[in-house]
Amino acid sequence: ESYDALRLCSQLRSLERTIEELKESYISLETAYDRGATRISNTVYATDAAWRNVADAHTRHRAGRFSVNARGRLEWKGDDDRDSLSSAYLVTQLSATPRMELNDHWEIFTRGDWEKTDYAEGSLYGLDYTRGRARLGVRYSGDLLESIELTIGKTSRAVPDSSRLSYDESWLSAEASYWSFGPTRWSASLAYVSRQYEAD
Repeated sequence: ESYDALRLCSQLRSLERTIEELKESYISLETAYDRGATRISNTVYATDAAWRNVADAHTRHRAGRFSVNARGRLEWKGDDDRDSLSSAYLVTQLSATPRMELNDHWEIFTRGDWEKTDYAEGSLYGLDYTRGRARLGVRYSGDLLESIELTIGKTSRAVPDSSRLSYDESWLSAEASYWSFGPTRWSASLAYVSRQYEAD
């Protein structure tokens, strides 16, 4: 019993030290620009141990039956000397979603996005990778809120530090939904995914 009590006290003291080490002062500052359908913002998060910056831009454009949404995000973080599990990093994300309305019920849509993560130091908790995704779909929207959507897509991810995590992926999905009279909604979805990992 005495041994268990001493071990518990030691564990509590260790936990208290960890809690004290994790305490930090925190401040953030955001600046933004808005004009029409475009927004650009930048936010700085700073602590007494590290800092992080997030820059984000989003815009929408429409011309007749054609529309496109585009977004870009850039995030980077400085080193935190007190956190052995954290590393400085840079994350870049870009995406675009064009749509074309064929008529009042049918539309064709595409989406492409690209993401790259770069850590200053390699670890089990943060791996560098580059990922690109593209998809093409068609959607039907009925007068009674019924809808059908078919989508095909392709994804490719490259992980320089681990060939086991690099892959090429293809998929096909179908979704359908229908609102009947009253509060009932029926929906169904089906997806097929094929993923091929790189050989060692």
